[in-house]
Amino acid sequence: MKKAYFAAYKRMEELIAGYPEFSQLDEALYIAGMSSLRLSEGKGKQGLPKSPPEAVQEYSTENLRDDARGYLSRLVKEFPESKFRREAEDALGQLGSAKKVSGAQ
Repeated sequence: MKKAYFAAYKRMEELIAGYPEFSQLDEALYIAGMSSLRLSEGKGKQGLPKSPPEAVQEYSTENLRDDARGYLSRLVKEFPESKFRREAEDALGQLGSAKKVSGAQ
């Protein structure tokens, strides 16, 4: 990846949502997951967009990590033969389990 993580993340989000039968969905999930993980670590050439106060949570570290976890978990589950699976599993190990919020439904 060329470290344009935010642009890659947003493009892959759109592709995954708009084309669920895309022939290279495993790669799209991988790029979305890894870009989200890198953004949560503050890496990349692009900064996150300035969010209005009511939307600041959208790109919080925890939300980005949750997104990464979701995309990479889906890759591992739905594409067990993918060439991206091993790296996705490694990243999931780095991410650990999702935080549990008390009182959440």
